[in-house]
Amino acid sequence: MGVSELIERVGEPAATERLRALLSGARERFTAHQRAAIAAWDESRPLDRPTMSALRQAPCGGAQLRKAARELAVRRRTLPDATVGDRFDEVPEVLAGAAARPAVASAILWSWLAARDGGAFAAHLVQRVRELAGLPGLRRKLVADEPALTVWNSVPALAVAFADRQVEDACVWIEHVVPPLAAADSAPLSRQQQVIERMRLGAPRDTAAEFARFAQLAATFVVQLSARRLDPLGFALGRDVELDSDPAVERRIEIAAWARQSGRFVNAHGRMFAVRIAVSAPWPLRLELIAAELGVGACGGLGLLLRLHGDAPVAVERAPVLLCFPGEPTEERGPRFERWLSDAYPAATRAWQVWS
Repeated sequence: MGVSELIERVGEPAATERLRALLSGARERFTAHQRAAIAAWDESRPLDRPTMSALRQAPCGGAQLRKAARELAVRRRTLPDATVGDRFDEVPEVLAGAAARPAVASAILWSWLAARDGGAFAAHLVQRVRELAGLPGLRRKLVADEPALTVWNSVPALAVAFADRQVEDACVWIEHVVPPLAAADSAPLSRQQQVIERMRLGAPRDTAAEFARFAQLAATFVVQLSARRLDPLGFALGRDVELDSDPAVERRIEIAAWARQSGRFVNAHGRMFAVRIAVSAPWPLRLELIAAELGVGACGGLGLLLRLHGDAPVAVERAPVLLCFPGEPTEERGPRFERWLSDAYPAATRAWQVWS
């Protein structure tokens, strides 16, 4: 099968186009200050600058790619695995289709080259794919032994994993969108808040009823995991689910503070939902699904977080977040939720896990 045929045969996950639409609308609403600030921040990536400069040069053929990979190995003081096949001559054809199918292109490049040097050079190619597709860049290192990225013999499965990573990195990008007015403008805080609220009103969003339906399904799924003893908590979950679709100010502030402790940034003033599930434990304990607008709320959508709450909410090093696209049907969001939960649930419960 040729490269172009492979790219055409593997479907690009639907999340890619939903992400493009969300980010495109957000960029249109950005002020000049926001555009300049996010462009400067976007340059700080966990990548080798000389390698990225080499990949941006055109035309970039097989010989140039081999040279860039070799020089990266020298700088990293690593010896690539010589048994991994040389597919460098085919890489330009994959990059040519990257703008239309970035997750598929990333999957193909990763399946070819990740085993060569632990994924170091392949990660730089994935970053180049992101640039060609106009998507936010990598914010977390890609490594060859990451569970979701080890299915090298299945490009469709890898494409799903890379689509999830595109959304994950976009969440970090959204969280780092600065307030619309620069400090140098000497605008009062009330003026800054007014502009933020206008941007938020122009951002796409689910209605409260639409998100409540998904929240109920998501909570039911988590409870069913507990009933089948497939969850990592060790205590059974209660079957009563409480949904607070508009938390009080004090609770909003507490949730935003917990999010910051857990490496996330949510808007305490924006749309917020809190789903509470009781835990059958010897002490007060509950599991909470928190949905809130990420960053200053300029981009739209909701970020879903999972936390455990005892006498106080349990902070984690970095809480995984699920970006909920407005209008996304349950048959699309549901599988993404399940994949996200496989990371978010162990992360939320690790501090309280009962070992037997």
